[in-house]
Amino acid sequence: MWMKDDSESIDNQNGFMCDFSSMANLRTRPGFRKLGAKAYFDTSGKIVRIHDSSEKCDYTPESPHWKQAKMLLKCSLTHWIVLNDHLLGVHIISANTLINSAVQNLSISHAIRRTLQPFSFRTIYVNNSAVYSLFGHGSLLHHISCYPHEELIKLMEMGFEKCEMWATPKERLSNAGRNIENISQDGRFPYGSHSVRLYNCFAKFVENIVDHIYNSDEDIKVDAELQNFAKHLHDQVKLSRFHPPEKYETKSDVIKVLATFMFNVTGMHELSLIHISEPTRRYAISYAVFCLK
Repeated sequence: MWMKDDSESIDNQNGFMCDFSSMANLRTRPGFRKLGAKAYFDTSGKIVRIHDSSEKCDYTPESPHWKQAKMLLKCSLTHWIVLNDHLLGVHIISANTLINSAVQNLSISHAIRRTLQPFSFRTIYVNNSAVYSLFGHGSLLHHISCYPHEELIKLMEMGFEKCEMWATPKERLSNAGRNIENISQDGRFPYGSHSVRLYNCFAKFVENIVDHIYNSDEDIKVDAELQNFAKHLHDQVKLSRFHPPEKYETKSDVIKVLATFMFNVTGMHELSLIHISEPTRRYAISYAVFCLK
């Protein structure tokens, strides 16, 4: 999650912040200014301050250049969400790694691979197309971005290190801080409450299947294909902030990994698209719309 508790402001200790300051370290193409900003929100969710991480100055709603500061924040946020949350996080770190692990380690008839199939339809085709059309030098993303291609790669490296895609929604909320957890619990932060509900639906769905396949935790441990799948998936993403276990000891381990994957490629995938287009929408959209697709 890119929104965390505000741990910096003395007068906003119950508020929140979005931190894209690391982008100020990236070189832009000629004619473009550097990106990178921090946004601070009060307890009601109203933005109260924007920090320009490149120029090292603060702006408030009363500042004469407040509109420019908001545009800096929007551009920084959009770059990060499009590249790191959506393309890298959902498509590559979550979907592509799991499908590669399943194809290389689980036989076609393996029940877990068959369970994953409806959630991975055309994944490889879509992601392979994205490599050429969006990630490569001279790609669409390269052209519309303010960064040279080598700096886009650095931005993705930042995203990989901070990636939380293999954490459950509850773990993401806990990592964001107590303030975020509180507004999620009382319904003021639909991303949190709806994400947990959707994940729980998938967890129950997977639990029913796993209980049908495996009688005990011991059956999990002796399934060689499943254990090879676990190690292969772990090794691909072990350098990110959260990652699945190297081996499965219990049925709960399997349920957590599969339910997190299903959440990422459904609700989380659509949520990242909402945030990309949100500044142009006339009305706010409930996350529940996309949980029930």
